[in-house]
Amino acid sequence: GGDVQFQIGWRGLLSLARRSGEVTRATAKIVYDKDYFLYEEGLEPKLVHRPYLEGADRGEWKLAYFVGQLRDGEPQIEVMTRSESEKVKEFAKKKLGKGFSFSPWATWEEEMIRKTVAKRGLKWCPQSIELAKALEVDNAQETGEAMPDFAAFTTPALPEPQAAPELSATERAK
Repeated sequence: GGDVQFQIGWRGLLSLARRSGEVTRATAKIVYDKDYFLYEEGLEPKLVHRPYLEGADRGEWKLAYFVGQLRDGEPQIEVMTRSESEKVKEFAKKKLGKGFSFSPWATWEEEMIRKTVAKRGLKWCPQSIELAKALEVDNAQETGEAMPDFAAFTTPALPEPQAAPELSATERAK
């Protein structure tokens, strides 16, 4: 038996971001060689991604991106190159050693690519306490740091109701 570890997926992270109300839309996508992709930074950033749909083979993946729309309409865009993603994967490989072959990077690489770019993009978005804590736990799990207290994810319990104090005979007569 190995240890069971918390592992939030990229969809869970985006769901937590949307639930805060500060992020109204969010997605993470992968761009392949045969896809059309245009990205421009500036005061009015622009991102256009047209997936290649003429056949099953879209080529090798080359980029991943996160797009979030904040409540005020402002876009938040993060684009990550394949080499940047590979650095994150190599870090996981070093941390996990022989256990890497059982990691999400080895079994669901595309999901981890999306998750990595989503985490980078969410850093720049307003965060709820739940999202911030989920990112903290996930980062600790990925880097082997001490895990934060999971109790932080639960709603605090309400105090037990207290019994009414005993009234004296004079107070009961009133």
